Amino acid sequence: MSKENLEILQTLNLRKDHTREIGGYEGLKRILETFYSRILQDIMIGYFFKPFELEELIAHQAQFTYKALGGTERNDKLRPLGELHKPMAITEGHFYRRHKILEETLITHEVPENIVQLWLEMDLKFKKIIVSR
Repeated sequence: MSKENLEILQTLNLRKDHTREIGGYEGLKRILETFYSRILQDIMIGYFFKPFELEELIAHQAQFTYKALGGTERNDKLRPLGELHKPMAITEGHFYRRHKILEETLITHEVPENIVQLWLEMDLKFKKIIVSR
């Protein structure tokens, strides 16, 4: 995992594996499958994701989020998020639209409120390295 990503994750100060409450890694992947399905259909931000292989996007996001929620890291070769997102010229509006879809997806999957809050807090911490316009 990149130093940039790790520094932000450390600010969450997790002391336990929260992924167990959502079905572990496989449960997390199911949530992300719904999330990216909704993202791809969204008129405001779907076009950012269409050029990418959906299964690969889900796999990378699942590995990253699994670690972020306290799971045992599955892949330490994930690229820095800032490096990945900078060429896309993402605005705050784009960022918050994605964030709202994430929140709605977590509620649809009946993720426990404490994990919804943790996940959304973690997501917001990455705004400063994802938004470039």
